[in-house]
Amino acid sequence: GSWQLWALQAWGETYCALSWEAQLACRVTFGTVVLLQGVLFAILYQWAGVAVCAATFGCILLRQLSDGMDRPWGWLLGILEGLLLAFGAAVLNFTTFGIRWALATLLFTSVRQFGLARSNVNGFRLARFITIPLNAVL
Repeated sequence: GSWQLWALQAWGETYCALSWEAQLACRVTFGTVVLLQGVLFAILYQWAGVAVCAATFGCILLRQLSDGMDRPWGWLLGILEGLLLAFGAAVLNFTTFGIRWALATLLFTSVRQFGLARSNVNGFRLARFITIPLNAVL
């Protein structure tokens, strides 16, 4: 019933970093990396890269603004979104840089998706440490 969906939503927000505040923290970090990458592309006159960064940043903004509209299905959409982005990034890294980068992407995203996203005060520094290379690989 409906109460089960809301229970799953509460579980996702508590233990899987699906709350608005947790999502904002992750998206601000990723958005900052995307903006810096866009500036680098602009300095190097790589306009295709600037366009990709602008589109990515727009998607980040839209996703954050629409966060909460997907309740009580946010837990499912959050998991699917994470898996889709992880596999998409791995495929892009595979086609561009080879299998080692694709596997590194899958490793970092798996750690983030299935472990470090959980609420653990003692693991905060490790989670932040993993987020930086993850954003660099993506």
